[in-house]
Amino acid sequence: MILSRQRHPGIWALAVTAFAIGVAEFIVVGVLPAIAADLGVPLAQAGGLVGFYALALAIGTPLVVLGLARQPSKPVLLGLVAVFLLGNLVSALSHSYAMLLAGRIVTAVAHGSFFAIGATVAARLVPEGQASRAIALMFAGLTLAMVIGVPLGSLIGNGLGWRLPFFAVALLAALGWLATLRWVPDLPARGQDAPAPNWRR
Repeated sequence: MILSRQRHPGIWALAVTAFAIGVAEFIVVGVLPAIAADLGVPLAQAGGLVGFYALALAIGTPLVVLGLARQPSKPVLLGLVAVFLLGNLVSALSHSYAMLLAGRIVTAVAHGSFFAIGATVAARLVPEGQASRAIALMFAGLTLAMVIGVPLGSLIGNGLGWRLPFFAVALLAALGWLATLRWVPDLPARGQDAPAPNWRR
């Protein structure tokens, strides 16, 4: 466990990606009419982008988390953020409903797995007894996404095109990936003993 009274920068790195994920999850609701019109599908069909996202999140998350449970946390997080970034690029570049749906499903699976694994990582970056604060700080990125990111993204998406918010989310994911690479230490998989990294060195 990292014994520091200061807030570990790795938690802020996780919060950046949490913000990007929050925007990606909810932004589609605000631009559904624009998506339906651009891709030439009924609005009801475009609504499947929300429903199938939730389904992929519910089904894919436990499977991925169980499959990666014994892997070192940092490479797993970097991989999940990379998959999330790819999913948003696919969504932004989609020329058909099927392609956009595929991008959304990929994004959803990475979304749920990141939060499940990221929360355990955040808890391991602080002294014992401060895990709840660390996790709350990470999830503050999600809260800010709903309060600021999604309304702003919807405004931009409806004014300048629905693809732009997805590109913006991909950029945020890239920043989150770089921050994770720089600030999240190499933690062993649960159950493996190893010296705790010291981010202050």
